[in-house]
Amino acid sequence: MDRTIVAPKQISAWDGTDGENWLKFRNLTKFNIMGSGIFDGQGQNWWTCKKKNVCTTAMSITQSSSVSVKGVTFKDSQKMHLRFSNVQDGTADGIQITAPSDSPNTDGIHVSESSNIVIANCDITTVKFTTLFQSLHHVVVGGEFDTSHSIEIASSVPSEFLLHSRAFETFKGHVPMKPADLTDAPDTAQPWPEEVASSNGTTFNVLSQGAVGDGVTDDTEAFLLTWDLACAVENGAMNVPSGYDFLVYPTLFNGSNCSSNLQLQMDGTIVAPKQISAWDGTDGENWLKFRNLTKFNIMGSGIFDGQGQNWWTCKKQNICTTVPDAVSITQSSSVSVKGVTFKDSQKMHLRFSNVQDGTADGIQITAPSDSPNTDGIHVSESSNIVIANCDITTGDDCISIVSGSTNIQLTNIYCGPGCHGISVGGLGANNSAAFVSNITVQDCAMENNTNGLRIKTWQGGTGIAKNFVYKNVEMTNVANPIIIDQFYCPHQTTNPCSTSTNAVEVEDIQYINIHGTSSSSIAVKFNCSAANPCTKIFLQDINLVQASSGEVTISSCSNAYGSFTGTMTPPSCLNMD
Repeated sequence: MDRTIVAPKQISAWDGTDGENWLKFRNLTKFNIMGSGIFDGQGQNWWTCKKKNVCTTAMSITQSSSVSVKGVTFKDSQKMHLRFSNVQDGTADGIQITAPSDSPNTDGIHVSESSNIVIANCDITTVKFTTLFQSLHHVVVGGEFDTSHSIEIASSVPSEFLLHSRAFETFKGHVPMKPADLTDAPDTAQPWPEEVASSNGTTFNVLSQGAVGDGVTDDTEAFLLTWDLACAVENGAMNVPSGYDFLVYPTLFNGSNCSSNLQLQMDGTIVAPKQISAWDGTDGENWLKFRNLTKFNIMGSGIFDGQGQNWWTCKKQNICTTVPDAVSITQSSSVSVKGVTFKDSQKMHLRFSNVQDGTADGIQITAPSDSPNTDGIHVSESSNIVIANCDITTGDDCISIVSGSTNIQLTNIYCGPGCHGISVGGLGANNSAAFVSNITVQDCAMENNTNGLRIKTWQGGTGIAKNFVYKNVEMTNVANPIIIDQFYCPHQTTNPCSTSTNAVEVEDIQYINIHGTSSSSIAVKFNCSAANPCTKIFLQDINLVQASSGEVTISSCSNAYGSFTGTMTPPSCLNMD
């Protein structure tokens, strides 16, 4: 390398790329860059753009071994000048690096997930750290340094952590060091916290990739860096530690290149930006989206805080037509969400979309009763989903299940005040075809809900909803405890729905041991289509009295057919099949 390689000045040159690198060298063995030439990043436009949290790295050498960079010059990088990532046996020797003092994040040399690295005889003048070390073993550094922040060694790791197998030799000039315990520990010392190796895999801490966790600083990039590291190893884990509030902007966590058995250990709080403008330039449909994953688990005691208040106001004023869901898992299989809390989502809190074999267990979801469309858990186009042991209090459906879903099991769910019930639908909107089957709702409790067990379909739709079992459900002051409505039209007053001869069929629906109190005098309502009546409805041991007086409630049936047995309060109004 004896001439000059220059980067394009225009940021648009990175369109269609991941935007993370200019020159990337990957999967190399015994690779050398040497000479008297210059790598000129021409990063001035990027430094301006960095104020918008967009940046890229000039040169990256990754997933390689026995590599060296000698004699060359780096200047005016878009971001970091030279990065060693996942490199074994690497050398940077006799290189010069320059960038203006006001160029943001233009680290001279950045080293992560690497071992046996020698950096020597280098002259570096940049705005930030001459050398930033993360996740290293056996690093030798020597030479002349001339910056305001010469060396930082994992300043975000716990103070009690030991640095080991590191030699610092022959420094010239002023070298201010951040506080660190330089105890001479043996090579058997424990790995760094972001790289905790075990027989089950490796855990990477977001703090070690630059996350701050103060609820104000944008930690999105650190989360994506940590995600990539965890994805790259079998049984990898991404650790979001407790005691921190991490501000993360709308982000796609793509699993296309991830190994299986990936885990998000979620013990801290992730907060969404409050301002709606943070979604400018996105499709506006998601805050955190996880896609294309196999054997993926989210678990812990942490919180996903959507901070959705501005979105609710915008929705109520009919200004915002598209509102993002908080956490969406899509196009994935064998996934689980356990133990975490969701609060104040912009729209739906947790969505399973096109998921096969999914679990939501032991989670808590809260939002005010007047927060619009803040469904707790939403399931679409998915199969073999288990939702169990969840406590949900929101401003819309406790759990909603829509078209394309089959084999869905809900067990031990509490739907608290304000919820609109456990709903299937609305199905068949805009004359569409809808299919939902094999739904079980068992051992659940509903309190002060505006609906209980609800099936809702639009006029004009086609398809079928069949094979549902509702069993052992307790109602406390619930309006419409049992309801099938084939004339669903939520905005009837402003946008009336026309009657159609088509309707999504509803058949083989069982209600067993549904008991408690109703806030409405009509406790059982089957409002079905004459063209496609509700059929094979089965009632057993229904005992629903009025909450205010304890008096007997009534049933209302239209074009509903089925049978009943056992206690029947209110009395059945079904036409016999």
